[in-house]
Amino acid sequence: MFDSNPFIFKAVCLLILLRSFDAQEKKCLGREPQELEDGCTIIETKPLVFKGTQKAVIRTKVAKIHEIYAGLEIIETDYENFDFLNKTLRVLKNSEGAAITIRKNTKLKRLGFWALSTLEAKKDGAIVIIDKDPFAQFAEKDRDALRDMKHLEFLSRIGVDPDNQCPQKFAEIVGYEEKVPFHNYWVPLTIVGVIGIIVVLGMVVWRTRTKKALKAKKAESPQPKDLEKKTDGGEGVPEKAVSMQGKVAPAEDPKNK
Repeated sequence: MFDSNPFIFKAVCLLILLRSFDAQEKKCLGREPQELEDGCTIIETKPLVFKGTQKAVIRTKVAKIHEIYAGLEIIETDYENFDFLNKTLRVLKNSEGAAITIRKNTKLKRLGFWALSTLEAKKDGAIVIIDKDPFAQFAEKDRDALRDMKHLEFLSRIGVDPDNQCPQKFAEIVGYEEKVPFHNYWVPLTIVGVIGIIVVLGMVVWRTRTKKALKAKKAESPQPKDLEKKTDGGEGVPEKAVSMQGKVAPAEDPKNK
């Protein structure tokens, strides 16, 4: 039968291959990697949420995942380099929201998705959301982090009309305020401290010199008890002397002669 109709033979072979391929796939409901069943290859319905520090367990659980259809979230981790899906993930989609959500991580600096070929999100939303995460500021300054973001943006534009005047928004940054590390304050604080010390020392020196000047001036000026009172008897003649001059000497008694 197969010899007379090669088309049927090819169709049967293709069906066998497809069934074999489907048998190797394992679809799982999205959750945290630690809670996934072993051997998951496709994540659907709910997002895959990276939240925790058990790196060895996480790598084992996500080692075979190559398609995600409900989005990926990286939340409150201490990872510097997110590379758990770097060599396996080929398709990352989310028809209900952002394809990638990054929120409140403390050290995140790199995003590794170098095997990825398809990146899609909800049509009227952003493809990547960075929510209250310092990675938003870091990506503006670091060349490698910026390259990671540019790579993701390039993937999101594949198949999009280049003449489209209103392309889908790639990244949305939500509510992040950059916190300046304390060590960035030490220079201005030192300057303010030195100026303050100089002002205080200047006031102390000025006050000390003022007191000394007042004491010296007070010592040079005559005191009231040392002043001689001037009268009509002449300039510089004490009052007592003037009164003595005004008295007439008594006449000598003849009997005493």
